[in-house]
Amino acid sequence: MTVPAGHQGPITVLGMDPGKHTGLAWIVDGQLQGLEEIEPAEIALVLQERRPTLVIFEDSRAARRTWTAKGSDGARKKIARNVGEIDAWCKLIVACARRWASHATACRQAPRPAVPTAPRSMPPPSAA
Repeated sequence: MTVPAGHQGPITVLGMDPGKHTGLAWIVDGQLQGLEEIEPAEIALVLQERRPTLVIFEDSRAARRTWTAKGSDGARKKIARNVGEIDAWCKLIVACARRWASHATACRQAPRPAVPTAPRSMPPPSAA
């Protein structure tokens, strides 16, 4: 990622993972300054106060598919509502970043590694 032309001062990056609770990573000149969690309703305020050089966020709208194939009709509708809500937070991030940040970059969620399954029965601890 390159710094916007004409940028003066420290390079500040705000990483965002929008969701029911939005995760933030605040980086200044390549050094992690802090991790925190905010309510999504605070997104605009955080961007306005910090005015980062760059915003990098996980954009749910870039997902190739949504996991709605299994479960009851009610469960699938709930997932669809949740995804729609997070999509709206992503739209808010883009709009606010245009106003208060030098640049915004959306990224797609990385594939999650397979979770190993635990053995059915655990051997007793060995006596030391």
